[in-house]
Parts: sequence; C-alpha cells; structure tokens
Amino acid sequence: MGYIDKVDLPSSPVAKFFQALEPLSFLKERVVRAPVESKEVSPTLSPSLPGELSCFDEVDLEKGCSWNSQACAIKLKQPPPKSEQLTRYTIVSSTVHADEFQLMTEGLELLMIARRRPDKQNVDFWLPCDEQQVSPVPAFCMRYQKEGDEWLLMQSRCELCAHRPFHLTCDFLGRGQQVARIQHCRRKVEKCSVHHVDLYVPPLLNEQSSLWCPACTGKDLGSKTPLSVGGSCSPKGSPTKSPSFHLLPPEGADALQLQSKLPAWNADLEGLILKFEDRKGLLSSPRNFILQQEGEVVMQHAQIAENTWCLDFKNPLSVIQAFGTAMSSLDWD
Repeated sequence: MGYIDKVDLPSSPVAKFFQALEPLSFLKERVVRAPVESKEVSPTLSPSLPGELSCFDEVDLEKGCSWNSQACAIKLKQPPPKSEQLTRYTIVSSTVHADEFQLMTEGLELLMIARRRPDKQNVDFWLPCDEQQVSPVPAFCMRYQKEGDEWLLMQSRCELCAHRPFHLTCDFLGRGQQVARIQHCRRKVEKCSVHHVDLYVPPLLNEQSSLWCPACTGKDLGSKTPLSVGGSCSPKGSPTKSPSFHLLPPEGADALQLQSKLPAWNADLEGLILKFEDRKGLLSSPRNFILQQEGEVVMQHAQIAENTWCLDFKNPLSVIQAFGTAMSSLDWD
C-alpha cells in the first residue's frame, strides 16, 4: 500500500486517512507472516476450508483464535452417529504435569488436552493446534460452583452471540455458551456412600447438539428458573441473526438428563460392584462410574492402569461432554 507524503499534504483529510491506516497495515503484515498454515491438526478433526483463505482471513483478531481451531471445537461438541456400541477413548495423565490429562483415540491419536488450574476450581480444554499458540484461549473451560457442588462446561466463544451487541451476549451475563452441567452428590447404597452424577446436556436437533446460550434461552442448562436480568435477552431483539441460529433449542425445551448407575451389593464379596461393558482388568477406583439414560448405558469411565483411564460413550454425548464429565471427578476419593 502506498502512502501520501506527510510533508506535501500535512493537513489533507486524505493524508490523515492513510496515516491512520498505516499501523493497521503492519498489523496485517505480522498476522499474514504468522505460521498459522503450518499448524498440524489431526486429519479427523481438521475441516476443509471454504475456498482459499489466507492466514489473515483465518484469524479472529478480536477473539484471538483461528477458524481452524473453532471448526475443530464445533466438531468435538457434536455427538457421534447413533450406535448400539460405545466408542472407546483413553485418558492419560501427564507424568510431567500432575494436573494435565490427554484424551486419545484407540489409535493413540491426541484429540484434546485438559489442564486443571492451580486453584483447582477451573479446568481448561485445549486443542492440539492450540498447543502451538494458534489460540491464546482454550476451546472450552469448566468451572466449579461450590454452592451447588456442580461443574459448568462452556465453550469459550458463543456462535449465537458473535453478531450481537455486547449487552445482549452471554458473556455480558457472566456466563457463556453452555455445553454441559454436571451436578455431584452422594447416594447411600447399603452401608456405603457413593458418588452420584446428574449430567445435563443440550437437546438434539436433527441429530446435532443444540446451542445452549443463556442469553437466548433465558435460563441456565438444566435449570427451571429463568434468569433474572435487566433488559431483554431475546434473540428477536438482536439486529442480526447468527448463521447458527437454527441450532437454538425450541422455546421451552428441556435439557437431556443422564444419571449415574448405582453399584449393587455383592454378598459373596461383601462389597459394591459395578459392571462395565466390554472392559476387563479394571482397577478399583472411586472415580469409576457409569452414566445411563432411561436405563441404557451411555458413558463409562474407569481406571485401567496407574495413569490411564478408559472413556467410552455414545450418542447423545459428544467428545467434550464426556471428557468434561470425566474431569469433574478429579477430586473424588
């Protein structure tokens, strides 16, 4: 881009316009030269980019994340096709960082990394490409709410709020696009007290997970109580509708609920037992649990080695919902 000589036309409006653009040109140059295209993303997660997008087109300067990264995050929150069998994954805890956990496929392909913050009240979920500094923010975050003994799993960027004024976004409400709500409690079985989970996830629309934005739905995921906020948060009031607007849950729709399968008392062993499908040689651990929906097993999580756990799940759960639920059990004892 050429620039008008500042000496020849010091007071020209045209000169002032190009002078104002000059810093932006250097910013764009730095972004274009950034090695975004060289980032390696898993072939199973990396989407086909629409057309020939430059690095500058791929990067969201406001949010600090790439189009590739966001597309991967969207895929990870969609459930797999319906099947009678559970899809098998593996969670491995890092031997270097005690609060880091890696989610892998059966073929040991890295899908996601979970890191618990030092305060142990939050867990961040990073994509493999984010590890190479494509994005300064995690794809998903999960925070603990002590008053309800629950974890709230949220996506860092809400597609429904992307084109709305800030005062009408879920960020403004101090929330975010909610992917799962995980409530913990204790249940008494015989003479023992066992962990119990109530998991709430957005309902499915045409076999896709709907987008639960509290600014649009007017309530939190799994809650019957409307949010008490000033002003209208209805999407009807927004000047523009997001391209993802069709994935907004119907008005009055409830979240899907899954619950723990309680163990049974075995008189011969004089203890509680829980049968896991197609898994043998499991280690005894308080973090072993099974989730079911209307009596059907949907997810199971159990320890299979010193630093390794199995994570098996199927529709209607997605990868991030299952992984987040597993990470919510880190402090069980």
